[in-house]
Amino acid sequence: KAGCTFDESLRAKLLADGGETLTILVMSEQHTATRVLLDSYPSESVSKLQDLLMQTERGLESFIDEVLMKRRAESNTLHGQLDTFLREVSQNTATALGVLAARWNSEQDLKASKLITRSTRLAWLSIITAMEMGLTQSELVTIGLAGLLHDISLFLHPDWQDKDFRINKRDEFVASYRKHSVESVDLLSITIGLSRNVSFLIAQLHEQDNGAGFPCGLRGSQLLPGSRILNVVDAYLETVNPTFRTRGLVPAAALSHIVYQAAQGVIASEATKYFIDTI
Repeated sequence: KAGCTFDESLRAKLLADGGETLTILVMSEQHTATRVLLDSYPSESVSKLQDLLMQTERGLESFIDEVLMKRRAESNTLHGQLDTFLREVSQNTATALGVLAARWNSEQDLKASKLITRSTRLAWLSIITAMEMGLTQSELVTIGLAGLLHDISLFLHPDWQDKDFRINKRDEFVASYRKHSVESVDLLSITIGLSRNVSFLIAQLHEQDNGAGFPCGLRGSQLLPGSRILNVVDAYLETVNPTFRTRGLVPAAALSHIVYQAAQGVIASEATKYFIDTI
């Protein structure tokens, strides 16, 4: 259920930890677990949210292409998709989270840019958290747009997307990467229909409450509420998503990790509480 690979070493460990018997269920189809998960929710709502998730990813991909070609891209489509999502999720929050969880391990992830699917998850989870915190619809859309577009500059720098600072510790590499949110704001300056608040949230998304973030080292009192929410969700996704160097933590362990970060004052404690309540 947690998405771990089951092998003989795990079997041996479970038996050694006191299990007298262990039954292994072999799935006959690759997506049986996904089907079981989604069967728990109303089929009409699942279908709507699945379609909306795909449409948002396609819309984001088209928008990014326009921006990278230096065209005056319009954000109306993304606005409309987020408005539709807000209507759906206000009535079916649990279903939306189920659809996201099912999408997490979907084979379709191999066909779409990982950066696009990650940005969409960041946007949706941040919106749901912000809804729980009582933010206005205008603020929710602004947070969603910032989540979708915050990493747009990384498409210009494929080598930055891995962020493997343990291997590549050159000062110039780290310094350049830490400017990517500012570069994203610059890229979006020619777009039509994006409010300045979206740019402010993107610029602050990687700032942290204790001042250890980037690009400016701002602290909690200097940060917008929306950017603190986005930063908490980003910290969770950074922990739970597998990369080329780690398998990622299972969700429960990832949540424990961000609770620790909040306790240490690294990320916003209130936003962390609401995010965990939401999940």
